[in-house]
Amino acid sequence: MKKTIIISSLVVIAILLAEAVRENAKMDWQKYQKIYKEELIRLAVTPKDKEVAGQYQIKMRQLVLPELNRVDRCVICHLAMEDARMADKANPLKSHPGNYLENHDVERSDAPFVTTGKGAPLRLKKPWVMPMIRIGKNPC
Repeated sequence: MKKTIIISSLVVIAILLAEAVRENAKMDWQKYQKIYKEELIRLAVTPKDKEVAGQYQIKMRQLVLPELNRVDRCVICHLAMEDARMADKANPLKSHPGNYLENHDVERSDAPFVTTGKGAPLRLKKPWVMPMIRIGKNPC
């Protein structure tokens, strides 16, 4: 009986460890951020730019929108939305298409644009009625 409990416990611990590694060390967002960091280093012009790009941290990212009582975590993967140098890259490392950023101040959230990843964004008069899309469910 003791052997069964010990073996069962070890199996459960092994499963939990494997899941912890999968959840924390092998997520897609980490891969995208590593690729983005490599691109920043490649595109750096001056030694100072290369140094700054080399210090880019791979980490969870989010935009807190207190006016909307929301947190936008799209920037975990969509890192180059405001970087015109990334216009020719594939999603999610591509800068925002079209001229939306020319007409929308990304620092303001009082009149946000919301996109599902397909077609033109929607300008919401009452943005609080549309909840943020859950991570992993965004069709882009």
